[in-house]
Amino acid sequence: MNPLNTVNQTGRIPSTDKIPFIFKEGDEPKNNFFSFMISVRRAYKAKDEQYYEEDLIPVKAWGGAATAGKWIGRGDTVSVVGELRRGNDWEDNDGQTHRGQLEVIADSIRSVGGSKKDSDNDDEGATTKATPKASGAKSSLKALLMNKKAGGHI
Repeated sequence: MNPLNTVNQTGRIPSTDKIPFIFKEGDEPKNNFFSFMISVRRAYKAKDEQYYEEDLIPVKAWGGAATAGKWIGRGDTVSVVGELRRGNDWEDNDGQTHRGQLEVIADSIRSVGGSKKDSDNDDEGATTKATPKASGAKSSLKALLMNKKAGGHI
């Protein structure tokens, strides 16, 4: 990874079917492909707004990083580390050229919390799921975070 072009985004994969979510498993792990978007909440909101604005960030991954598509799904909170690239320019039917869209090419994709249906938009109850078999770590981390909510220290 290029240290001058590093992106680290944490957000939720939208649960709507209107936004693309594609995982294609190849015959070998190096041939896996995963394409999705994450919704990243902004750190501020206008005084007259009820909700924080969110940006949709397109993410693509190949090979080992794409394997995360096996256990990450719509509504999950994920952390993506990679690099920012601009897609190819394209020409419409009228002959007008359009610049390609910026997207994150992922080197690493990790689940950092439960799905939206598991929590009511409360990321403080987040758990870690590094592999499909990480359920034991899930309960112990949740206990630590519950202790923090109750005023204890981790």
